[in-house]
Amino acid sequence: MGRPRDAHHWVGVFGGPLDEGSRYRKAFLEFVEVLGEHGMGVVHGGGPPELVGAVAQAAAESGTQVRGVVPRELLAAVPSRRVGVIQVACSWWRRNELLYLMSDSFVAFPGGLSVVTDLIQVAARGESGWPSKPTLLMNVDGYFDPVLECLNRARDEELAGTCETYLRAVGDVEELFDVLWSR
Repeated sequence: MGRPRDAHHWVGVFGGPLDEGSRYRKAFLEFVEVLGEHGMGVVHGGGPPELVGAVAQAAAESGTQVRGVVPRELLAAVPSRRVGVIQVACSWWRRNELLYLMSDSFVAFPGGLSVVTDLIQVAARGESGWPSKPTLLMNVDGYFDPVLECLNRARDEELAGTCETYLRAVGDVEELFDVLWSR
């Protein structure tokens, strides 16, 4: 694994529920631990209590700094065991804007529609001329393959640019950090 370019690098994270038995939880916890080992921080956008709870747990154990941006409507769902700073956004749209501005890069873990929506929104900003931020897919067991197939079809039909310019799928945490730090 390489070294981070910037010890003050903040990684925005998208993900779904990470129940105790989840096969995605192990990769997520390892990811947060490595962030802490290198003095990097994680930014989450609220979401399922299991995700926010996993961020809090992993951060507390590894010393990882945490920032949260939560829409007012989801504040009640944030676990009482908070780690780091929680900023309340007045709307979902403001949450997305703040999450983008506060993060230097993004990592998406398997999740539902909100994960795919956040992921596409970040990639679309790069394609639309905003400053591009590395966006990686933790493609555990090929979870994001259908999303990549859809984006590649859009490229093949000349409806969109090359998705690899804005998104990159990785298979494990070591590869994730190698790619992240090489950009």
